Amino acid sequence: MKIRNLLTVVAMLSVLLLSGGSAFAVLGVDDNVPGQDFAFPLICAVPVTGQTNFENTLYAIPEILGTSIDSPDKNGNVVYTHCQIKDIHSNVVQDFDIGWTPYDVVTGDCSSLVAPLSTSQKSALTQTTDGVSYYEGYLECQQITAATGVASVLTNRLLPYVYLVDLPEGFASGFNGPRLEDGSGPFLGEEGDTIEVTANTLFARYYINNTDPRSWDWWMILAGRQQYSTINATSSRVLNGDVCDESEDCVSLALNLPYQLNIIDVASNLPGAPLNTTPPLAGFGYFQIQEKGNNIIVGPFTITGTINDPLVTVVPVYYSIYGWSYERAEAGTAAASWDVIHPMDRIYCSGAYDGASGAGNDAACSFKD
Repeated sequence: MKIRNLLTVVAMLSVLLLSGGSAFAVLGVDDNVPGQDFAFPLICAVPVTGQTNFENTLYAIPEILGTSIDSPDKNGNVVYTHCQIKDIHSNVVQDFDIGWTPYDVVTGDCSSLVAPLSTSQKSALTQTTDGVSYYEGYLECQQITAATGVASVLTNRLLPYVYLVDLPEGFASGFNGPRLEDGSGPFLGEEGDTIEVTANTLFARYYINNTDPRSWDWWMILAGRQQYSTINATSSRVLNGDVCDESEDCVSLALNLPYQLNIIDVASNLPGAPLNTTPPLAGFGYFQIQEKGNNIIVGPFTITGTINDPLVTVVPVYYSIYGWSYERAEAGTAAASWDVIHPMDRIYCSGAYDGASGAGNDAACSFKD
């Protein structure tokens, strides 16, 4: 599983677009600072004879804060992570341990991770998006005790770079992998050092340049709480809000989020008038998470917002929801073709539990990408 190919790393780094930002002790904030655990989507093409789709996800994960590579304690300074390949339902498909020495870089890609899997494991990852079959899931890695018995120090040492690519077609677009920074508690639970913070509202951009079937526009949304738990018997989870064009004409839209990882074809979900209906289609969505279900104790419930628990007598369950917008346009000439991935802006709130309505403390909400 461990690949160190300098040319691959250089090629990948050459397409990375970095953005500045301060560090926050949460998982899911897309700032370019190291963390101890991380997660990101894996999307790659299912091999089909004659298929021209070569979509793949590449990643590069440097260890950047260890002591010098020439240090006598090099072997004792290995940081190990336990990684799991999960399907869109968050079921574990495969797992493995991997380690870094100081300043090491581990690289890999979705296709290489999927290739050795069994037929049933591949089937669990196979999904259809835009009429094309892909292996879809996500990679989740957490720091663990070193296999040699030397405890890994759970500090912010790892910095993931992720790229969705179609190299034969000349497309390579970089995006950030959300990470946990000095946190504790459940992974993907977006929990910080001292307070819980939960994503509440997403702002999703879309841009569809033309009707070429090799062009597409996706919203990739990773919901960081198990949908079905011992607390909630959930019947539906949606992003409920409005989608608007650049003329600020808006239509209500509810996006179903049936999975942990949701890859949504934007074009097929856009309403018609009063939105622009011919390319280029451009605009944004403003969505808040909402969940409806039925619990054997409290009966039917509807919860909107950050803290998602109809029971007031137990520890609340928190949402960590974040996503990326992927726009790709294939044109007649390479110069006119492009793709881009950018993190969705969002509002997140501290998890002040009021003990009555199951709602978060909205006064503590703030805006972050």
